[in-house]
Amino acid sequence: MSQIPGSIPVTGFIGPTDTADTYAVTDPIYGIDGLRNVNGNTERNAISEERRRAGMFVGTGDFKVWMLNAGPWAFDDTDWTLALDLNVGPLGTMGVMKKIPLALNYTNPVNYQYMIYGQLEVEGMFTNDGEVVLLNGVLFLNGGTFVNNGELIITDDSIYLTI
Repeated sequence: MSQIPGSIPVTGFIGPTDTADTYAVTDPIYGIDGLRNVNGNTERNAISEERRRAGMFVGTGDFKVWMLNAGPWAFDDTDWTLALDLNVGPLGTMGVMKKIPLALNYTNPVNYQYMIYGQLEVEGMFTNDGEVVLLNGVLFLNGGTFVNNGELIITDDSIYLTI
């Protein structure tokens, strides 16, 4: 095998100095690709081109996880697609609510599952080409449009409905 130019050979794993050491071994903020966490969208958008790879995930301090789109990049919000939104509020016994805002046109692709516990509110446009599962849920169209080309499953404690 030949050595990779510009690399530093490592013959074992990278580890702390001993088992009582509490310092982190690596910091993803200095790596390329992978999963990292930043304070917000400004810090996320400022990730340099050298540390970006299409498909990488970045968590922001507002409990959202973003996926980097393919370049070329504008180094703004248009470079990212919301992959996971954990910033949801309780709705009593309904669980949590997910909202598709007015300005958003979201498509759930073929072979993808979009699962929500509670209410899915659509103000914008939601096109389902895959599978949407609402556990103990409600699909609420608040002026929005839901186009179902795939499978919609709505369940509660006594009903299982496939549309």
